[in-house]
Amino acid sequence: ADEDDYSDQTTVSEEQKESLESILSSLPEKKAKALHLYYGLEDGFEHPYEVIADQLGVSRERARQLCQEGLEKLRSSMRDDMAA
Repeated sequence: ADEDDYSDQTTVSEEQKESLESILSSLPEKKAKALHLYYGLEDGFEHPYEVIADQLGVSRERARQLCQEGLEKLRSSMRDDMAA
């Protein structure tokens, strides 16, 4: 039974990941990349703003702003979807 529970969780997790990827694809490229790195969606490791800044060729502060703006845009689009 434990194996079945695990496979169910994995399936849900994959569906959630696909849904998240779909939502993230609606963001501008740098914002999506910043969120991928910050939350570890690419390699399973969460990265600090310094690493994101290096990867995107921006300042640490700009990396923070990109993450923040991306999250705000995602929240806004989720609210719009729920209202519709």
